[in-house]
Amino acid sequence: MSEADLQHEESGHPGPSQYVKIAVVLALITLAEIAIYYIPALASLLIPLLVAFSFAKFMLVILWFMHLRFDSRIFTRLFAAGLLLTLTVFILMLLTFFLRGGPAPTPPGIT
Repeated sequence: MSEADLQHEESGHPGPSQYVKIAVVLALITLAEIAIYYIPALASLLIPLLVAFSFAKFMLVILWFMHLRFDSRIFTRLFAAGLLLTLTVFILMLLTFFLRGGPAPTPPGIT
C-alpha cells in the first residue's frame, strides 16, 4: 500500500471516485428539476419540489465539496449558525411584507 493510500484512509476524505459519484447525483437531481418543470401534473407541487431538490443539492455540496462532513464540528456549527441567522432574517422579512400587504408604496414623482 502506498503512502498516499495510507494518508487517504487515515484522513477519511473521499477519493476521486466518490467525488464523481456525488457529481453524478447532483447532475441527476438537476435533470429531475428540469424535467418536473415540464410535467403539467406537477404544476401545483413545482415550487415545493424545486425547493426540496435545491436543499438536497445544497447539503451535498456543503458536506462533500466544502468538506464540512470531515472537518471539525466547530466549522459545521459556525456554518449552521450563519445559515440559521440568514433564514431567520429572510423569514422575518417575508412575514413583514406578507402581514403589511406588500412593500411600501412608491412616493409620487418617482418611477
